[in-house]
Amino acid sequence: MTYNTGIKNFTTALPTTDGTADVKLVFEPSLNACFSAYYFFNLGRDGNHRFYLQAGYSHPLDDMVYQVKSKHTLTDEGKAVMQILSPGGVIFALGFSFGFGGY
Repeated sequence: MTYNTGIKNFTTALPTTDGTADVKLVFEPSLNACFSAYYFFNLGRDGNHRFYLQAGYSHPLDDMVYQVKSKHTLTDEGKAVMQILSPGGVIFALGFSFGFGGY
């Protein structure tokens, strides 16, 4: 589970029924259920460090994750952009973890 704290004041250019405009938005706090798998490789002399790969999916548990606060109406293309910007979706990650101390 993850919790997204949201953003109170966010402005971006989006396609609206009046053409492309700067739209004021609020991203609401939201809860997500995440399912993912990790694969890691131990590195270093003692194996304390790890390089990892992750793949998964995150699904928002809240229906309304953003609100348009300006007097604009988003087009279908604008709504698709907001869907991409909103929490949730496919997870692909790679990273490196540092291990400190002994066992």
